[in-house]
Amino acid sequence: MNCSACRSRLGQRRDDELSARDSALVDAHLASCADCRSFAGRLAKIESTLVRLAPIEPSGDFTLAVMAKIAAMPAPARRPARFWWLLVADIALWAAIGALTALGAIRWKAIAGGVAAFAANSYVASGTLYDVAKDLHVTNVLALGVGVELAVLALVAAFGRRLLPRFRAALAGVLS
Repeated sequence: MNCSACRSRLGQRRDDELSARDSALVDAHLASCADCRSFAGRLAKIESTLVRLAPIEPSGDFTLAVMAKIAAMPAPARRPARFWWLLVADIALWAAIGALTALGAIRWKAIAGGVAAFAANSYVASGTLYDVAKDLHVTNVLALGVGVELAVLALVAAFGRRLLPRFRAALAGVLS
């Protein structure tokens, strides 16, 4: 038996949880190894010291005192939610969609036809989607997301008619 195996079994030996064979192996190793005998002696000394320690009992009102101190603590300052990154990501997404549309990589008529065919084939209805969203309690988040997307889409539609030809020309100049 090696030292690490012997040391890992010392607690089991003390609690009489080892088989007779394993206990004999640990005893034989301790008889031949001074380091493990010393380690076993230190463990016995620590255990005897711990047994002599007096248990500490908390006072009867300990829980109430702790809870009162917690209640007296100032509430953490509430930080406002920072959703600016959603606006940046949304603008970046619409810019990418605009660029891909300008380059002809996105064909909206084909996508709309495919979505309509998928919806018709899988019997997906907006009412069903709304019912699922309502069951999952995400209708407010969904409404906010749709509202933000419609607002960004309105801005893109308002300014896109004037800017898209210039954007297309700029992309064509960069990519050529």
